[in-house]
Amino acid sequence: MRVQVGTSDAELVAQYRAGSTQAAEELLGRYAASVYLWCRHFARDHDSAMDLGQEALLRGFEGMAGFRGDAPFGAWLFTITRRVCYKHSRRPQLRFDPDIEADQLSDLRPDAIEQAHADQLAEDLQMMMQQHLTADEQQALVLRYEMGLSVEDITRLLALKAASGARGVLQQARRKLRRALVDLEETR
Repeated sequence: MRVQVGTSDAELVAQYRAGSTQAAEELLGRYAASVYLWCRHFARDHDSAMDLGQEALLRGFEGMAGFRGDAPFGAWLFTITRRVCYKHSRRPQLRFDPDIEADQLSDLRPDAIEQAHADQLAEDLQMMMQQHLTADEQQALVLRYEMGLSVEDITRLLALKAASGARGVLQQARRKLRRALVDLEETR
């Protein structure tokens, strides 16, 4: 079965269920770059993001037969991606090596210090997002500010039903982050 250009996600799912693996490849291929970017947001390095993205796409492929269509395919796939990333983020990230002295690891060059500050800021932001924002708010922020999607596209992708759509979700997320930032600054 040949996949036609401009075929909708729902049509590709139907073609996959009818036996076309090419339809599944086309459908997952449409989202591969976005899935990678979402994974990169969590993993912070290319190799881990590639691994997480492949795992998310594989889980999407394996679960495609059970996709009910209650939400757009993209939102369903990003839910899978988010779960894969959250699972990864809960894994222990630090490893102890008794043969390495901590003093050997310090790098006091000015650009290294700036990078350390930027890394700390990114870590603080990630922590605040996970602690203070809902999953939809986190996704909306990443889709808007890291991936550059429009508010309308985010509303559609996340299947938001509220009248304000992604605009309201983004405003609420920014308010929560501002409050969390003030609280963090007061504790330091």
